[in-house]
Amino acid sequence: MNPTDLITDFENALTEVGQPITITYQSGTSTFTATDYDEALWNTGSRTISGAGFLQPLSSKNAGADYKYLQEGKLKYDDSKLYITGSMTTAGDMRVVVGSTGSEYKVLPEGVQEFQISGTVIFKKVYVRYLTGTNYYG
Repeated sequence: MNPTDLITDFENALTEVGQPITITYQSGTSTFTATDYDEALWNTGSRTISGAGFLQPLSSKNAGADYKYLQEGKLKYDDSKLYITGSMTTAGDMRVVVGSTGSEYKVLPEGVQEFQISGTVIFKKVYVRYLTGTNYYG
């Protein structure tokens, strides 16, 4: 099957049964100046894109990547996985808002897996952790 056809099929499935998502990419740079005291100036910026995704609980079956990461302590049992189209950028410091209720998640370090055919990314599995309150880095 042609990778383009698979991408189209995946995107159609997202449109039909996926949940709305918004991804915000945060960026920050720091500048330090030395005078009588050290001063830190943070310049922050962000970029937001919208789309759709499938949010799923982790599988605790005794096989597969979820189980391996759970055993290694990289994931917690209440973490989730989000499937998104392969064309969505997943680099950098990301916050994901899922659904109409605005549930916020952060992407876990080393938490993005790409699924490719013939060098074309069809979809991505992104491991995420639910954020409680307003603490983005919590």
